[in-house]
Amino acid sequence: MRLFSMNTASTYSPNRLGYYAQGQLDTLRFGTKDKSQELAKLEKESPVVDLFIQMARKPTVTITGSEPDVALRQEKLSAFKEWLKQTLPGLGISVSKVEETPLGAVVFKIPGHGRYANQPPVLLNAHYDIVAASGQSPDTPIDPVLTEENGEPWLATNGKTSLGADNKAGLAMILDAVRRVTGNHPTQKTPVDHPPIELLFTPDEESTNNSLRPENFDPKMLESQTAIVVDAFDPMTVFRKMAGATIVNVSVERSQPGGHSGVNAHTLGKTVYDANAAAADLLANRLPKWTVDANPDNPGGFDTSINWGKLQGATAPNAIADKAVIGGNFRSFSPEKKAVVEAKIKDAVRQAEADYQKTDPHIQLKLSLMDKFPPWTNPSTFLRNIAKTVGKALGQDVKDTGMPASAISNIIGNFKNKHGKGIDTILMGPKIIGAHSGAERVNVNSMKQGADWLYGMIQEIGKQQEAKASNS
Repeated sequence: MRLFSMNTASTYSPNRLGYYAQGQLDTLRFGTKDKSQELAKLEKESPVVDLFIQMARKPTVTITGSEPDVALRQEKLSAFKEWLKQTLPGLGISVSKVEETPLGAVVFKIPGHGRYANQPPVLLNAHYDIVAASGQSPDTPIDPVLTEENGEPWLATNGKTSLGADNKAGLAMILDAVRRVTGNHPTQKTPVDHPPIELLFTPDEESTNNSLRPENFDPKMLESQTAIVVDAFDPMTVFRKMAGATIVNVSVERSQPGGHSGVNAHTLGKTVYDANAAAADLLANRLPKWTVDANPDNPGGFDTSINWGKLQGATAPNAIADKAVIGGNFRSFSPEKKAVVEAKIKDAVRQAEADYQKTDPHIQLKLSLMDKFPPWTNPSTFLRNIAKTVGKALGQDVKDTGMPASAISNIIGNFKNKHGKGIDTILMGPKIIGAHSGAERVNVNSMKQGADWLYGMIQEIGKQQEAKASNS
């Protein structure tokens, strides 16, 4: 007995490049040395791949706010959002309402169909900003190429740009699944029963998440009680526990110039404390680092950990350093432990400034802490069991786990919807390797399998919500 509708016309034969049929894996056998011909064939036969390649070719490099090319990046991101607004109707997807926020988040509301039409919606989320490879400008063309690893097809680039599979592969999987349930897919011409759908796409997951901050986004525009975030790198895996992430910056600044290293060298350590030395002392001796609180029960084996990944100092070798910056982030599964670590960092910076000013009253330390993601744990088994049920129908065993990283699932999983209810959230995604670099690549089969999985989960959510309502 099938647990969700899988019209035989909606899957390709397993002996060609296309969607999985009941969980059977496809393998790629290059018929020619010209992989561009195989890529063209793959685009034609696999709508999810075609959608991904269309999106990947539109560079949308994320914005942190400090780049000299912010205007160009914003232009590309805004153009992509407009492309999405035009593409959904162009794919035949009926959108009843579009809601936008000033910072680029967009919500598409899609009516339900059949017996599940009046149920609470299901929310599907991905982000449309990407991280560039080293040396990649915001307008550098991205040209996906087809490669082969162990007989399976992968999409990659020429190595000079990132691919943007994080997270445009997730976007493609979502749009493909929605096309199928609404009956607007080359392999699915009639709609299946499904609950209403809310799509939430954001432009800044890789940088600030400002578009989803409370002052910029009202969760009450959402009615969903379940959410699937498609932004993980492990296929057929659901994540239900993620660490929070806080960005930390400590700047060391002198209010007066330190001077020339030759002319003023005699002042060093006596009346002048140079910023580079202060930053080195902070990192080596004062700031907490690495695993702060161990916990073997958590993914990664910790409650809180800190990584200091940025150290920028003055670069003129003949000048006494006037400014240096230390940057990093700390991750925590525990709001209580997070507060303790924040207090430790504040105390360390406060004491260091007092010590340095005994030598040099002109030196100042400035600390900034920005919560990018809150800690998130989903105790509910409702959506996770649905993911496993559909995975089993596809012939796959679904792994249920956590991760010491963060994603938008951390934010959505802490939302309260229009009716004041929490949103049962899981995180999933395709197989991606080397994200954010010239080596980034995505496994084609995992995208197609993921689209099948989403297609089934949307329907199974309707079925289980109906059963839940009838039993209450």
